[in-house]
Amino acid sequence: MKISQLYRKFLTVNWQYKSLRAGFLDTMILLCTLVFYLLTVSLAEAKDYTIAWSPSPEPVEGYKFYYKRGGNAGPPFDGTESLKGPSPIPAGKKTIFTITGLADNTPYHFALKAYSGSEESEFSPVVSVFTNLLELAAIIKPLNQLGQAPFTVVFDAGQSTGPISTYSWNFGDGGSG
Repeated sequence: MKISQLYRKFLTVNWQYKSLRAGFLDTMILLCTLVFYLLTVSLAEAKDYTIAWSPSPEPVEGYKFYYKRGGNAGPPFDGTESLKGPSPIPAGKKTIFTITGLADNTPYHFALKAYSGSEESEFSPVVSVFTNLLELAAIIKPLNQLGQAPFTVVFDAGQSTGPISTYSWNFGDGGSG
């Protein structure tokens, strides 16, 4: 299949190509579209959390946002996964902050400090979250596909994309198991 045909199929557009230059341009548009699509999909898989807080009653120069992955809910806050950088992340004087790029299926702990000059407050109370679960896939194979019921079904998590805690299926006739 030619790139121009793939492009037409991908965008469901049907037109005639009149010159080599138009074909080249279409190829470049397709490649840019595919690159944008791949970037969008990979970025969409990362988790974002927005945290808001009340301003400090004391005058402050700003806030520092601390985070870490897993473990206990206290210091050290040594997170490095966020797209905004390692912990602590300067949050400025705003009283809302969005941390981006966190992993799926993972606990995170967040805390703040207010600062003024070289002085810093104590840590705020810690906020703990567990990022949304990513849907997992597993290989399911019936031992025999012909014959009479009951069929034996083997659940093999050996090639799954993560830990499996429960198994369920839909028979296609409205029943499930």
